[in-house]
Amino acid sequence: MKCRYCDRSAKSLNSNVQHEIRCRSNPNHIVRNYIDNLRQGSIVIDPTPCPFCSMEFTNKIGLGNHKIRCPKNPNRQIQTMSEEGKHRARVANQEKNQRLWSDPVFRQRHRESMRRAVERNPESYTSANRGRTKQIEHDGLKFQGRWELDFYLWAKKEGLDPQRNTKGFSYNWNGERTYFPDFYIACLDAYIEIKGYETDRDRAKWDQFPKKLLVIKEQQIRAIKNGNFAGLT
Repeated sequence: MKCRYCDRSAKSLNSNVQHEIRCRSNPNHIVRNYIDNLRQGSIVIDPTPCPFCSMEFTNKIGLGNHKIRCPKNPNRQIQTMSEEGKHRARVANQEKNQRLWSDPVFRQRHRESMRRAVERNPESYTSANRGRTKQIEHDGLKFQGRWELDFYLWAKKEGLDPQRNTKGFSYNWNGERTYFPDFYIACLDAYIEIKGYETDRDRAKWDQFPKKLLVIKEQQIRAIKNGNFAGLT
C-alpha cells in the first residue's frame, strides 16, 4: 500500500491514511502545529461533510478516517486483524485483567462503584437483567427462564398480584454486596426467590435477608406445573 502523493509504502491501510493526511507532497496536508492550534481552539474551521453520508467533521483527520470506513462508501475498506493478532490481543487482555483483579484496592473500588450504580439505577439490576438463562417476555416484563414465568402466571391466577422486585438488600459475602429477590407480593408482604441450584452464597443472602423471604425451588415449580401446588405459606 503506497501514498498517492509521494509513493511511500505503508504497512497498513490506517498508517497510509494517516501519512497521506500529513504528507508534504499533499497540497492539502495538515502539519502538526496546525492540529495543535486546532485542538486549542486558536483555529476555527467550518464543518466538512462526508461525501457519502453527509456526516460533518471539523478536521480532515477525522473525515479521512471516517470516509474509508463509511457504511455508504461503495469502496468501503475495513482493516481486519489476523488470527495471530487476535490471539495476542486476547492474551494481553487476560494478563491485564489478572493484574487488575489481583489488586485488592481495585476490587474494593469496583465493589464501591457497583454499589453506587445500583443505588442510582436499581431497576437496571434486578434479577431479570442478570444470569445466562434465556429471557422470556410476558405482560411487558422480562423473566429469567421458564420457572420464573411459571410462578408469575400461577401467582397472577391466584390473585396475588406478583410484582417484579427492584429493591436491593445489602449482605456480606467476601465484602458487601446487594441482593435482589425475584418478586414482591404486597398482600403477603413477602419477597419471592425462584431458585434451582443452591450455593453457599445463596444461603448467605437468605440468612441475612431482613424481610420475609420465600424460596421457590424445583419441587414447588413442578407442583405448579402439575396443578397441585399447596400455595405460599
